[in-house]
Amino acid sequence: IYARPNDLVTEPVTGKPIGRRMSDGTITSWPTRRDIESSRMLEGTEVAWLDNALDVYIIHVNGSARLDMLDGSTMYVGYAGKTDREYTGLGYAMIEEGLIKKDDLTLSAIKSYYRKHPEQVQELIYRNENYVFFTEYDGSNWPAGSLGVKVTPKVTLATDKAIYPRGGLVLVDTKSLELSAGRVDFNQFMLDQDTGGAIKAPGRADIYMGVGPRAEVLAGGQYAEGNLFYFFLKQPLN
Repeated sequence: IYARPNDLVTEPVTGKPIGRRMSDGTITSWPTRRDIESSRMLEGTEVAWLDNALDVYIIHVNGSARLDMLDGSTMYVGYAGKTDREYTGLGYAMIEEGLIKKDDLTLSAIKSYYRKHPEQVQELIYRNENYVFFTEYDGSNWPAGSLGVKVTPKVTLATDKAIYPRGGLVLVDTKSLELSAGRVDFNQFMLDQDTGGAIKAPGRADIYMGVGPRAEVLAGGQYAEGNLFYFFLKQPLN
C-alpha cells in the first residue's frame, strides 16, 4: 500500500477526487490500477508491504487496517485519498464471470477462490480502476474514519462524502448479519463518520462491524437493501 502522492488533487472539504496535477499545472485523470502497479510509478512511497494482492485490495476497500509486522510490532494505517477513476467491485466481477453465486458471495468465498486461482482474480481486481492511498496512524486513535475520529462498531456509517453530510446523524433501516441468527432487522441511529475507495454514489453505505475475525465474517457477508434517514436542524421561519 502506498502513501498519498503530492500530485493527487481532491476537494478540500469533501475529499472528492478531482485528478492528478501535472508539472505544467494542468489537471488530468489518474492512470488505471493496472497502469499504476505495472509502471511502478509509486515506487519509494510504500507505507507497507503485504502478503498478496488480495490483502492489498481488501484494505483498499475497507479504508484502514491493523497490520501485524514481521518484527512483532503493529502498524495502523488509514485512508488518505483515492484517484478519480471508476470503482468496480471484485465481488460483482466474480459473480458476472460465474465464479461465485450471488447467494454465496462472502469475503471468505473470495479468499478461498483466490488461493486456488490468484492470477484469475488479479485480472478481475484490475477491473477496478480506482486506487486508494494510505497514511500511518497512532494506534490510540485507530481505527479512525475519514473525519479523523475513532469509529465505533455498528455506530459508524461510511458513505460518499460528495453526497452525504460529514458527521451527519442518520437512522439506518436495513438487515444485518448475525453469526447465530443469520439476517436480522437493523434499525438504529448511526453517525456518518467515514468513507472509502468502494463508497461511491447515493445507493451505497457501509456499516462498520469492528475489528477481528468475527467482524471480518460479518462485514464480508453484509449485503442488504435499506433506507437512510438523515436528521437536520430546521431553520426558523423568521
